[in-house]
Amino acid sequence: MTIVVRDNGAGFDQPQADDTVFQLYRRFHADKTGRGIGLFLVRAHVESRGGKITVRSQVGQGTEFTLCFKAYANENIPH
Repeated sequence: MTIVVRDNGAGFDQPQADDTVFQLYRRFHADKTGRGIGLFLVRAHVESRGGKITVRSQVGQGTEFTLCFKAYANENIPH
């Protein structure tokens, strides 16, 4: 299963962010409130279910997150 979440917001400089996008306490917009834990938690939950999350972003154009999950991500769920 694949879930795509997209916005047309401020976006961020993805080449500059590189692999730090999902790091704990990583923030991209100093003028917005937050602690920088949201994307870290999302990735942790997605990966705990056997999934993967990717991101594409461009300043002034918005951001797109793609979450991919296996059909049965948890071995404890009957097939």
